[in-house]
Amino acid sequence: MGKRDDLGDIRRGPGGGYVYTGESYRVADGSQKSFRLSVLTLFLSAAFVVSAGLVRFPGMMNAFYVILPYVGAVCCVFAAAWRMVKLLVTASSVRSYVLKRARSGLPLSAYALCAMSGLGLVCSAVFCILNGTGSPVFCAAFFAVTAAYGVSGFLCARSFGKVVWEKTR
Repeated sequence: MGKRDDLGDIRRGPGGGYVYTGESYRVADGSQKSFRLSVLTLFLSAAFVVSAGLVRFPGMMNAFYVILPYVGAVCCVFAAAWRMVKLLVTASSVRSYVLKRARSGLPLSAYALCAMSGLGLVCSAVFCILNGTGSPVFCAAFFAVTAAYGVSGFLCARSFGKVVWEKTR
């Protein structure tokens, strides 16, 4: 299946414009709660990742092995948010090719965020062992926020996996 195979579902309409003739999906009525929970937890994940970057943890200023998992977490949140935005923009009727990519990519990005969180915790612990904590308050805050974005990423992936999609046409 090539990258442009979905273009076969787009035809020229009678007025000269383009019309999508493929399958469309929407969130089933019983899955609205799971979908809202996945949106909320993804928003929380993004907020926790941003706040982790704002904490004045000494390792975030000069240790590449602490910074790299954080950069990976930023990329994972961006990828998951991009897929979620594509679903939210067309929430009433999601095209099949958009849904197919989001179904596989969003949980993968959220689970990768969990992995980046775990890696960030390990690397930060190594930094604290080797160099001292600096301020214990900032160290504890960084560890708490890093763990929080890992947990919220896990919850986002789990709740998105429970969403049931039904065909609209």
